[in-house]
Amino acid sequence: MSQEENKRQKSLFAAKDLPDDDEKMRRDLEDLRQYINDREAEQKELLGKIEALEKERDELRNEAARAKADYRNYRARVERDQERDRKLAAERAVETLIPVLDNLDRVVGAVTDKESPIFKGVAMVRNQFVAALTELGAECIGTDCVFDPACHEAIGQADVDDPQKEGWVAQVFQEGYRLAGKIIRPAKVLVARYAGSEAADSKKAED
Repeated sequence: MSQEENKRQKSLFAAKDLPDDDEKMRRDLEDLRQYINDREAEQKELLGKIEALEKERDELRNEAARAKADYRNYRARVERDQERDRKLAAERAVETLIPVLDNLDRVVGAVTDKESPIFKGVAMVRNQFVAALTELGAECIGTDCVFDPACHEAIGQADVDDPQKEGWVAQVFQEGYRLAGKIIRPAKVLVARYAGSEAADSKKAED
């Protein structure tokens, strides 16, 4: 075989092998594209799952927050109801005890012998009633002060010689009581009136 024929034959073999190499490269590229597409699909699926899990997590957090707020509101409502019921029960008890205490005060005031067993016994019972009212939260309305229509009920006037005492409570006919700031019963009192003011008014009228 001549040298020229040998070169031509090698050239033919090389040309024959090229299509096989191109086909292999094409298949490799297709396999690579398929692998990339599969990985992208998997990544997209994973991202979708992550997004769904994050959404579910946020919903659970919101539900937990709502449940916590509902529980706080429920507990506050129960505490308010309990406090209201306690106040109502105390108010009813105070309203029931006050008339009994009034009767005990009348008995104490009617007994002349302060050393008698009757007086001491009634006074002891009275003190127990006062202690019970105090334990319930009731307190006696003050009367050593200027007349206050919010907690005093005026049933008349009483003359006084001190002009600085005008408008003050002069005498108490019935004790008043309040409970937790609420007036259960106003104190029935006489309001002081300076006697000199009426004389001065009369003198002005005469002039």
